Amino acid sequence: MGGDSASGNQFVAPEQCPAQYITNTGTDEGGRVISSCPFGGVIHVAVDGRPWSRTWWSPSGDSVVERLPAAKAAFASSPSAIGQRFDRDHAAWVVTRNLFLGLALYLVETPKRLRGNPMHPRMGLPLSL
Repeated sequence: MGGDSASGNQFVAPEQCPAQYITNTGTDEGGRVISSCPFGGVIHVAVDGRPWSRTWWSPSGDSVVERLPAAKAAFASSPSAIGQRFDRDHAAWVVTRNLFLGLALYLVETPKRLRGNPMHPRMGLPLSL
């Protein structure tokens, strides 16, 4: 590849962390959620003047590489040649979040549907919803 390449390192605040890695650790005295991120910094890489990747790193040595669209396009014919942990972690987070949201909605909506419905005598379930 010809052209300009560049990189830059920056420290990461929890709100800058990729969503799949944020952990909520509690609340402060004002009731605001306290979040943490396992990564202390991110290295931004550009190839041929285009954003290429971000490497999220921690002082303990853990890291994960987020491939941006230019990198994914360059390796489209051989995606296994680049690490895919970031994308796998993100996909798992999306599934888990959607299951949690679905369960929360079910728990909120089910009592509304059960009002006035006769219950199955042994199963404790509504006969109709």
